[in-house]
Amino acid sequence: MEARTQQVLTADPADANEAVLHALLDMGQSLLTCGAEVHRVEDTLTRIAKAYGADSANIFVITSAVIVTLRFPDGREMTLTRRILSTGDTDFHKMEQLNALSRACGQAQMPPQELKERIRRIAEAPSRRWQFYLGSALASGCFAVFFGGSLFDGLTAAAFSVLICLMMEYFAPVCLNKVTFYFFSTLFVGCLVFLTTWLLPALHLDKII
Repeated sequence: MEARTQQVLTADPADANEAVLHALLDMGQSLLTCGAEVHRVEDTLTRIAKAYGADSANIFVITSAVIVTLRFPDGREMTLTRRILSTGDTDFHKMEQLNALSRACGQAQMPPQELKERIRRIAEAPSRRWQFYLGSALASGCFAVFFGGSLFDGLTAAAFSVLICLMMEYFAPVCLNKVTFYFFSTLFVGCLVFLTTWLLPALHLDKII
């Protein structure tokens, strides 16, 4: 592993070291965007940094920023910071792909530019919208029935979950922040559920909510 590391970094150590830092920032941003928790991101970036030969890695991650400081065997110490403007939605499929990539990097190190390119391909891969909508509808409908609702309560809850998905896709990006989106979307959907159950007394408000 050490020989492979030296081979990657000896061509131009300064440029190679900087490329490693940029790859780590890309990985951190992609993991956060997929919904990974902070500890997972810090642990993953630390393991990748050690795989690329860093003597020490100080990784600090919050949901809005990634700060990476690495010290390399030649004594050079470098720090880069990236602001994360949007964390996106949870995507376990992309998260698993990124985790598999980090493990592969530790077992058989690849050039930093190749790592960056593979991260980019995973991050930019289109999400399967139909799976997101179907999963939301099934979860909402099943929970409504599980907690004592009727079949019609489940179907109604599934329909409103699709509405929430549409709001997440088209309304959330124009909101100032997630708190604003959650407040207005909850108020809007809650009022619609109340109106629906008022017009259709056979439905149960609490089960659908």
